[in-house]
Amino acid sequence: MNPTRLQDIGGTPQKVDKADDLTRMMTLLKSEESKRKKALWRLQLKYMIEHPVTQIVMAIITLYSLFFDDIRIICLPKSVDNVFFGLTLFSFIAYCIEVVLACVAIDGYFNSFFFWLDVVSTITMLPDCGWIWFPITQ
Repeated sequence: MNPTRLQDIGGTPQKVDKADDLTRMMTLLKSEESKRKKALWRLQLKYMIEHPVTQIVMAIITLYSLFFDDIRIICLPKSVDNVFFGLTLFSFIAYCIEVVLACVAIDGYFNSFFFWLDVVSTITMLPDCGWIWFPITQ
C-alpha cells in the first residue's frame, strides 16, 4: 500500500508513489548536473578567452588593425590590396567571435562599457576592408 501525505494546496491527501519520487529526484539531479556542466563550459570558455596565447594573438591583430592599413596605402602597390583586405576581414571576424564568446563566458560583459567599446572598435574596421566598403560607397 502506498503512503499518503497532505498537499500544501487544499490539504487533500494524495497517494505518493515511490517511483514518482524517484523520477522527480532523477530530474532534479539531471538539471543540477546540466547546470554544473554549463558553468564548467562557461568557465573553460572564459579561460580560453583570457589565456595568454589568445591575448597575444588578439594583441597582434590589434596592432595590425591600427597600423597596417596606413602602411598599405603609403608604402605598398595597389596589387597587394586584396591580401590586406583578406587580413582585415580575418581580423574583423576574429573580433566578432571574441565579442560573442565574451558575452557568453563573462558575467556582466554584455551591455557593459567594454562591450560597447569592443563593438564600436570592431565596426570601425569595416572601412578598412575594401571588399566590404567599396561596394557600399560606390
